[in-house]
This record gives sequence, C-alpha cells and structure tokens, in this order.
Amino acid sequence: MIIQFPNVFNFDPNKYLKSLAGIAKVQANIANMPVAVLGTSIPMGQGANGTQVGSRAQSWPARLAYYANAAGIDARNDSFFGDGNTASQGLSYTAYDPRISVGTGFTASGALYALGGRMWTASSTSLSPLTFTPTNSFDRVTIYGVNAPGNGSIECKINGLTDNFFVQNAALAMSKVTFNAMTLAVQPIALTAPSVPCYIAGVETYNSAKSSMMIANFGRGLAKASDLTIAAQPFDPLNAFKFYAPTLTLISLSTNDILAAVSPVAFAADLQTLITAAKASGDVILVKEHPIDPSQANASLAVQQTYVATMKALALSNDIALVNLDERYQTYAALQAMGFSYDANHLLAAGYDDIARLIFKLLT
Repeated sequence: MIIQFPNVFNFDPNKYLKSLAGIAKVQANIANMPVAVLGTSIPMGQGANGTQVGSRAQSWPARLAYYANAAGIDARNDSFFGDGNTASQGLSYTAYDPRISVGTGFTASGALYALGGRMWTASSTSLSPLTFTPTNSFDRVTIYGVNAPGNGSIECKINGLTDNFFVQNAALAMSKVTFNAMTLAVQPIALTAPSVPCYIAGVETYNSAKSSMMIANFGRGLAKASDLTIAAQPFDPLNAFKFYAPTLTLISLSTNDILAAVSPVAFAADLQTLITAAKASGDVILVKEHPIDPSQANASLAVQQTYVATMKALALSNDIALVNLDERYQTYAALQAMGFSYDANHLLAAGYDDIARLIFKLLT
C-alpha cells in the first residue's frame, strides 16, 4: 500500500521488507545491516561547514547514523571508501576527512576508480602509513582491496599492537579481509605497503559484540550515473558495489548529469543499471538531489524538472520510492532563503541535516 509521505513519491513499506528485517536484526543484536549511499559530492557533504574542510562529519549519511543512534538503532559511519574524487573540488582527502592521514606510502591518482572514488594505491615499497582513526570504539576491521597476480600485500597494525597482512597476490578479483583488534577502543589503524603493488578500496570498522546499521558513503565528486555503471574490471565501480552487496542502497544523483547535459534518456538507462544491481542484494531508494542554481549552463528549471519526471518514472517502473528534494525545497532561491545553500550546487550543514532527518523518518 502506497503511503503518502511528505516529499517522498511511491513509498510502500511492504516493498522494503529486506530493510525492515535488517533493522529488526540490528535491534535484536543478530546481524549488521550494510547500507550504501551511491552518488555525487552531495552525499559527501561538501560545503557543510561553510568550507570544503572537515565536511564529512556533517554529510547526510553521517547525520543519518546520528539520528538512528538517537532513536535507539545502533548505527555507524566509521568507514571510508576511495578518495571521493575530492581533488575535483580542489581539496585533499585528509582535509575533507581528518580521521585519515596519508603518509608517502599510498596515493589516490590515475583512473583506478572503485567504491567512492579512486582507490588508494601503493606502487613503491613504503612503511609510511595511511592511518585511519574512526570516531567510535571498534574491535574489528574489514579492508577492501583488489587481488591480481603479482600484487603485493598490505600490513595492518591496529593501535600498534596487532600485525596482520592482506595478501593480494591472487587471481584478479575484488577482495576483502577482516582482522580483530586486541581491545574494543577508539584506536588508529595503520596501513603500510611492505610489498607492491597493492590497493585499498575502503576500510570499515565495527564492534563485534554489537550489531549495527553500517552506513557506507560511496559519494564521489563530479560523479554522473554513467561513471558508476562502469564494469569492465572486477574492481570497477559497478562490480565493486555488487561485491559490497548492501541490504539497502540510497542512490543520490542528478546534479552532475544535469550540468553535463546528459540526456534524460541516457540518464534513465544508467540509473536503471544501478537500480538493477542494487536490487540484486537489497532494497533501493532513489534520491533526486536538491534544486541547483538555474543560471548555470544546462541547468534551467525546465531541465531540472525533466530529471524529476525521469526519476519518478523509474520509481514507478521499479516499484521503489523516490525522495524528491526538488519538491521539498522547490527552488534554488528558496534554499538560499532557508540558509541551506553553500554554493550553486552544495548545501550547508543545516541542509544536509534536513535530508538526513527526512530519510530517517522514511526508514522508521
């Protein structure tokens, strides 16, 4: 039965049984529930702090975890995937996400895109680590990477105490490995490259004694739907996403396709590919991104409304919900009047927080 929910189109909770079961398992402490957010720099939260710096913590996926925890549903956003293509916004990843420091061992360059941007790659042996210190206590870490014949290995030290190796010299495939820490604590994970080449697609941490909604942010600056459908190699974005296999996927797109003058027909075909992949493992919610400045090339109000219509049609044909932020905020001028707008395309923290509250209400 379709439920009339403000600013949400075609929502039927009976079509989200995998998500409801996943939340129930989290609350009963039976199993984690992986939730993936695919999209642009919008779910990355760019601009949230009135600058690009440190904006990850105010992104709407991070705020979604906050509201879930406040309601008694354990949720974590203690992970990172790729580099978010932050260089496209003139920003280093460590400035965007201060939980991470990058030594000389790993770089994100070239065109090796997987989950959430380019993978972190070590091409020369180095003991200068990429260090990740999550916000919340954990005692287990999963590292995502790529195996290939002749690859090296990643050494993982948790709080300097445990010494584990992610050996990637195997048949070409996406891969992951899980290590345990000595204690449950807020503690650094130091990753080095004793042999090369080796690849980090993402790192995810959790409490082994407590089930959580695991919210993974796969946002990527300048991403169009077509960028996320590439599947030539096992590690390419679409295949890497299938490997992650979330219980629920939120697909936040439109802004960059509009600005790049992608036709609604081509956009619909690419988005359908993503929907089909996501439905193979779980439920799907589309998110039509908020109105952008119509004075930009290709971004007239009429063009933006064609994308709304396109995403509504896909929601109907796939029997999934659409969170319609165009309807919620009406116009770019209205966003500015609300104090939600950072620049022509991004929001401030209050805007991202509003999106998180809307999506959380939908999920519960």
